[in-house]
Amino acid sequence: MAADGIDEVIGNLSVSASTVTRVLVLCSMLVAPLVCWSLVAETVRGRIVGIMVLAAIGAAQVALGAGRLGHDFQLTGIAVLAVLVMVVLMTAPIIEAGTTDDVAPQGITKARIAVGWLLSGGYCVLSGGLLAVGTLLVLAMGRWAWVPPVDAIGSLPESLVLSETIDAGCAARSSNNSCDREFIIEGRGDQSPEEIAAQVRLHLEDTAAWTFTPGTPTRGASASWNGTCRMEGWLLDRHDSCLRVALRDDARISVYLSYKDDW
Repeated sequence: MAADGIDEVIGNLSVSASTVTRVLVLCSMLVAPLVCWSLVAETVRGRIVGIMVLAAIGAAQVALGAGRLGHDFQLTGIAVLAVLVMVVLMTAPIIEAGTTDDVAPQGITKARIAVGWLLSGGYCVLSGGLLAVGTLLVLAMGRWAWVPPVDAIGSLPESLVLSETIDAGCAARSSNNSCDREFIIEGRGDQSPEEIAAQVRLHLEDTAAWTFTPGTPTRGASASWNGTCRMEGWLLDRHDSCLRVALRDDARISVYLSYKDDW
């Protein structure tokens, strides 16, 4: 087979594998808990309420997994919601049973509820095991990185204006990956470039506790100050943050913010 043909087959297989993975994840987040609850719920009202709650949790997991809600709380949020699903499946039937009549379910209803409990228990055991393994893997692999969001440096004081942000993407380094964003800042008044740079550093020191030391200017800059790198983020979304303020040759100020992993 020609190289182009092989590449096409491999590409198709990769797309198929990705699609299968997404379908399995979607089923685990949405379909499986809904099926379990539909079987274990005793009343129509309880079934509807439980489905609405679990569907909302599952939709939030899918949104987090797709990055629709950002990356700052992505893996940690998915893990928290996964635990919440298991709590709902194990406690909601008990709570519902306490609000119904004392008449015990009979016949098909009793068998349906028993199957629901069995499937719910199996789902919780499997999900709990996968969650534990996944958590250990993420913690063992260490920090991961993504491009900082456009609001990563917070709101600027009235004397400063954010004129542009540049998504620099992610690049592999010798020992890690670095994902970068540049924030270009200008003054609103007649401040000198040095005064603007000082205001920017003071803002970052006051609002985010950055500390700066003079650095070596890179090409296109006349002065530079390096912020002390630090680890930030939730338990499963940890990353190293590094920041640099540069006085550019065009008299504007650039803030370079990098999120770095250790993979």
